[in-house]
Amino acid sequence: MGNQNVRERLDGVERKLDALSASVDRRFDAVDRRFDAVDQRFDRLEVQRKVQVEEFGDLVQRAAEGYGATLEHISRQLVEIHDAVTTRFGDHDAALENHATRIDALERR
Repeated sequence: MGNQNVRERLDGVERKLDALSASVDRRFDAVDRRFDAVDQRFDRLEVQRKVQVEEFGDLVQRAAEGYGATLEHISRQLVEIHDAVTTRFGDHDAALENHATRIDALERR
């Protein structure tokens, strides 16, 4: 009977260990699924981050191109203004020289 009692106890311990092992396995499986889900989220976030970085890069490039075009336009306008002012001062100088020549001619008479 003693042997039978020990055997029953060992069988009971073995069942409890099997149940505990199954429980631990289920918990590890659940944790593993959670980690897989988190890993998938990180993968999606990484893809989204890459897309956003590319979009931001395109936005910066377009802004820089627009800024460059604006500067080129301003530069052309400044050249036009410079040319117009130079022409007007040239005309003004020519008129002053003409007046000076005429005044000198009148004073010599």
